[in-house]
Amino acid sequence: MFINMLNTIYNIEYKYKYIGETLRPPCEIVVKTYLPQIRARIAKRLIEEYNWKPSEVARVLSMSSTAVLKYKRILNMETGLNRDFLENISDKLCEIIISSKNIDPEIFIKNICLNCMYARINGTICSIHRKTYPYLSSCTVCSQIFSKISGLSVEMSQVIYSLKEALKIVKGIKYFYKLIPEVRTNIVMALKNAKNISEVAGFPGRITVIRNNIYAYHEPEFGASKHLASILLKIREKNRNILSCTCIKYMPNIEKVLMKSGFKIHYMDRNNFSNIEEFIDGLKEFRENDVIIDLGGKGIEPVVYIFGLNAIDLAKRLSIISRYQHVK
Repeated sequence: MFINMLNTIYNIEYKYKYIGETLRPPCEIVVKTYLPQIRARIAKRLIEEYNWKPSEVARVLSMSSTAVLKYKRILNMETGLNRDFLENISDKLCEIIISSKNIDPEIFIKNICLNCMYARINGTICSIHRKTYPYLSSCTVCSQIFSKISGLSVEMSQVIYSLKEALKIVKGIKYFYKLIPEVRTNIVMALKNAKNISEVAGFPGRITVIRNNIYAYHEPEFGASKHLASILLKIREKNRNILSCTCIKYMPNIEKVLMKSGFKIHYMDRNNFSNIEEFIDGLKEFRENDVIIDLGGKGIEPVVYIFGLNAIDLAKRLSIISRYQHVK
């Protein structure tokens, strides 16, 4: 029993020692050395070459004057970071400070973060990280992450662009405001491999009607919609080609309009299903031209869910429906 207890203690100590070693990302080097070295070099140049007061430097760099005055000590520290690399960044930022009346913080962040990324992909930060923790000598995590993000970033931008264009289209549809439900609506679009709500973009605060005009309170964002995003993700379990979704008001004669527009209708009766996700689970298939009519219930407004291959395609479908629907 005593030996088993010792083994248990050893395993726990080994486990936590191992976890402690794994929680050493390159971000630590960035915070402890990279950023202080950049700030110190900027402070040195502004004070020694341009005769700035420490208080002026502190204001520009959002630091205390006391922290600014530590620049000499920081520059004397051995960090292992490539000096030319640091000088190039700080020189560029100093030039921006000197030549600009109104300094844009985003320019600073962009320069610092972009160079940090480069330095983490087989650069000086990557080199120090590997030397500091030998068990990471073959680590390629940063390269993998940035490679994935770069491709994902393009797709995310395309989704946001499609949503903005879709909004422009529906704003131009005559009388479309009459198809907006009382609960208001949204237009959502998912990434191709979306698995959760955070990977579906929509308009925060929904799309509404103000003086007979279609209006969105904010620019589209990922994770902005819960209800429609959940429905879209559930539909995509049936058809991966569908990437966009919205809902419109259920009106008299809407079935004829939908069928005339080329849509197949699935009716959801809330007496048989507690929610729309449960209803979708029961569908054998769902094609691109299928729609769902939620007949509503007590306190629940009946609506029609329309789907599309993307947000622009969806907006064009709404245009067709509006053209056939007599909503004048």
